[in-house]
Amino acid sequence: MAESNEIKPLTGLRGVAALYVVAFHYLDGLTFSSPGKTFLAHGYLAVDLFFVLSGFVMALSYARMFYTGFSLSTYWKFLGRRLARVYPLYLAATVVALFLVLLGWLPYVGPGSLGITFVANLFMIQTWGIGASLDAPGWSISTEWAAYLLFPLLLIPALYRRALYAWLSGAVALAILGVLCWIPASVAHKASADAVLNLSEPRLALPVWRCLSEFLLGLLAFRIASDTRGLFRASRGWISSFLVLAALAALTVPRADLFFVFLLPPLIAVLSEGDYLPQRILSSEIAQLGGKLSYSIYLVHVLFTDALGFIHHQVALLGLPHGQSYGAVVCIVLTLVCAWLAHRFIEVPARQWLRRVLEPRKAGRTTREPVLETK
Repeated sequence: MAESNEIKPLTGLRGVAALYVVAFHYLDGLTFSSPGKTFLAHGYLAVDLFFVLSGFVMALSYARMFYTGFSLSTYWKFLGRRLARVYPLYLAATVVALFLVLLGWLPYVGPGSLGITFVANLFMIQTWGIGASLDAPGWSISTEWAAYLLFPLLLIPALYRRALYAWLSGAVALAILGVLCWIPASVAHKASADAVLNLSEPRLALPVWRCLSEFLLGLLAFRIASDTRGLFRASRGWISSFLVLAALAALTVPRADLFFVFLLPPLIAVLSEGDYLPQRILSSEIAQLGGKLSYSIYLVHVLFTDALGFIHHQVALLGLPHGQSYGAVVCIVLTLVCAWLAHRFIEVPARQWLRRVLEPRKAGRTTREPVLETK
């Protein structure tokens, strides 16, 4: 592994995933009736990529903190850094979403009262079987918070024990995901029978199991990337191209969710090093910009749902076709502008301020924050 924590291909991959989620939500009502439509309808799997990528980056950035054992001071330091990274923008988006719900511009789907749900959202525990996320993408932040709390425990089988324990833990993670895919859509509240891993409803805390399993797979991806065998390193070029193509192909096949997730750990591992075609594409300036804005894009885009519906309706009243497409274009532009503003004026300064509050620096000493983050 390279010594620098900046892995540009993975930053670019994060940007691609964020835009994939945006396309999925703005083109709502997609079916799995053809390869192209199936690809777009599988947009929810970008969140699964986020979960696996998050596990990889947490291992890269923080695993050394627990290598010699567990201590409360180290644990609070780790949680403080994660709070500084994810909470300020999450809180801002949640508060804005609350006002939009009160104004009737965003739907409130429950379960439970709005007041209890808001409190659960403030503590990032709503998806643990309590209530809905007011800002819809916040459900994944809630599940990742559970993964952060369990991070030292997940490290033990994934990184700190013999390879046998690591692969057994990976098998357990895949088995859990298989069970989640098998649960009927009516029980798991899936959007359709073909969206077998589209679990975001808080009922039964199923999204938490989805996240924890894939977060663990991300830790194993870091272990794969740390492998020093010459054959594996020499083969990264064609392996990375093959895995990218295989993952894209899986997204065009209905009910291939588990196979797609199975490809993610080796895909992330090979993309983390080397200068081959997939890495060069993901390291381009536009991909890097998308990666830097990805967290903001992800959290703000659903706030424009009402605008999307309004534009669609107005275009229909004029008797023009493709109203949803026009609305999607307008909302994508609004999303990118607001994401840049949120990143520039909320996400970055609030993160830096909260880091200073939670982790004061000693005079004359500085610490370098990891460049690559998934959220």
